[in-house]
Amino acid sequence: MYIFLSSILTETLPVFEVQLKDMLVLEDNDLELTCEVKGHPAPTVEWFHDDKKISESGSQDNKNVEIKLDDGKAYLKIVELKEDDAGEYKCVATNSKGTASTSATVSLTGK
Repeated sequence: MYIFLSSILTETLPVFEVQLKDMLVLEDNDLELTCEVKGHPAPTVEWFHDDKKISESGSQDNKNVEIKLDDGKAYLKIVELKEDDAGEYKCVATNSKGTASTSATVSLTGK
């Protein structure tokens, strides 16, 4: 009897292989944040701004927001940043083994 160990996947905690980085963005420009997370089972991702959960456009009265997760690459885009968009952004990854997070500060500068 043969057992192929490579086909047995061990459950692992989420780990951010690429962290978020602090950014300085011109007001009225778009913000694009990306990070990469691995884990098994594949983690789900949530985004937060100053500890408030960010939802995609249409579900809040915020901005045009796009959130994606593709093969471990988490992506957040906010169109036309305003002064109240400055602050801490956090990406939280969760699976059955636990939770991990990465954060960055976004500062705005005038035109």
